[in-house]
Amino acid sequence: MAWVVLFVASPVTFALLLWSGRQAQPPPGDARVHPAARGILAALGAAFAGLAVWFWVSLGGPVPFEVSPLGARFLAAWLAFFAVLAAWPAVRPARSEARVPLLALIAYGIGGLLAVAVHPGELGPGVGGYVAGLLIVVAVPALVLAREARG
Repeated sequence: MAWVVLFVASPVTFALLLWSGRQAQPPPGDARVHPAARGILAALGAAFAGLAVWFWVSLGGPVPFEVSPLGARFLAAWLAFFAVLAAWPAVRPARSEARVPLLALIAYGIGGLLAVAVHPGELGPGVGGYVAGLLIVVAVPALVLAREARG
């Protein structure tokens, strides 16, 4: 069921990203994401990219559940997508362009946390680190959005 939700949500997210970036330049006077937040998001994007490569190369990784070879490839593709979502505001820091990728990261992170809550018995050792990672995926973009909303 989680895969179905993810595969349905991804085209919507892709479409929103394309729609939000339809103008080459952000509106005049559009504030920019704080440089420190951009650095943190770039680091998060690099972490996602590293995890994507890890799953592509080894067909497994630091998750508390069994991953089939095909599942590892799917997860690698998703992690690469998350890398783009996290890096987008670091590269295109206009607040209007950063909002959708940050909201998408929050939504996908919450989806992961809900999956943990619904199926806790299917998780093995390392679940604490996995949940901490998901909390970071939710908290970092949420804090960036909250800080940017305050101006």
